[in-house]
Amino acid sequence: MGLADGSQIIAVNQQRKTVKGVVKEALLVIADAKVPIILLVIDTPEFNLLFGTDWMRRYNTELFFRKKNLTFETKGQKIVTGLEFNQLRFASPNYALEEYEVNIAQIDEM
Repeated sequence: MGLADGSQIIAVNQQRKTVKGVVKEALLVIADAKVPIILLVIDTPEFNLLFGTDWMRRYNTELFFRKKNLTFETKGQKIVTGLEFNQLRFASPNYALEEYEVNIAQIDEM
């Protein structure tokens, strides 16, 4: 990822945001799994963590909205974690947005 402090990104609410900082190799903990991620820090009234398609491809991620779970693979383990629905506070003129929080997990050895 070639973004640096001061870069511009388009946020989920379609607003242009300035990257205030970049944290490389931050450890994200989901259930018992620890996976490295790159964090882009931006000013926002919400506390959100958004996964990019690069992260989703790297960990062979599947998002099941009907089943309300997220599945990904790391270190030979398949991690399945439940999702909880929350409505985002900002409004979009194009569609109603939804947010899912990761809350519980089941670990299956592969």
